[in-house]
Amino acid sequence: MTRSAALVALALISLEGAAHAGRSHFGWLYDTETVPERGVELEQWLTDQHRQGPTHASETGVWWAPVIGITDQVELALPIEWEWTKSDLSSPRTFLARYGAELRWRLVTSDPVDAPDWVPYVRVAIKKPITETEAAEVDGDLVLSYTQCRWHAVANVGVYGDVHTGDDVWSTRSGAGVSIEVTDELRLGGELYGEKSLAGGSSDDDWVTVGPNLSWTHGRFWVSASYGIGVYNIATAGAPRIKWAVAF
Repeated sequence: MTRSAALVALALISLEGAAHAGRSHFGWLYDTETVPERGVELEQWLTDQHRQGPTHASETGVWWAPVIGITDQVELALPIEWEWTKSDLSSPRTFLARYGAELRWRLVTSDPVDAPDWVPYVRVAIKKPITETEAAEVDGDLVLSYTQCRWHAVANVGVYGDVHTGDDVWSTRSGAGVSIEVTDELRLGGELYGEKSLAGGSSDDDWVTVGPNLSWTHGRFWVSASYGIGVYNIATAGAPRIKWAVAF
């Protein structure tokens, strides 16, 4: 009985100790924490974009992936994505949109004792769209975070490309945000995020939102959410997103 109680206590301690692995404090922005070596998280995003551009397009997306810690600073995600779309020019449609792989690399140590205040982070991804037979989607992001006491801030700069037969489509996405620790588990803040067409697309696809966010961590579970309020080319309640994950 004593040995069983000790094993249960040890399991609970290790469960609580893994609380902060790989979490994000933001809805639309990438953050710089990574899953530890040999760790795994099941991560999911739920995204809405409402009445975007002159055709009043709306889209709901579900992103789901296992995220695997290759080292303490490098993780691999294997996402599968579903979408629901509707606009003034098309009927509602639900479909499996794409699958692929992405590599995320934190360029400095993740050791809480030695980690610097400034943390650079790189993400690259390649995905196969289901609706196109000869196409690929490639994207990448540069992320920089700064942490001081209860304050945590990030800036993202990224590029997205749809490479297929005919003219390729390229766009940028960028944003910045801040998160403030309220309790050991809860953080509140705000973020700015937008996307802009570069080549092969239309300015009708450009949009910008700004709004509050929160993040909550409890044991091996974390959740973060942002309520994006449209400020350009998207509805007022334009782009909410919620992300959550469970670590194993």
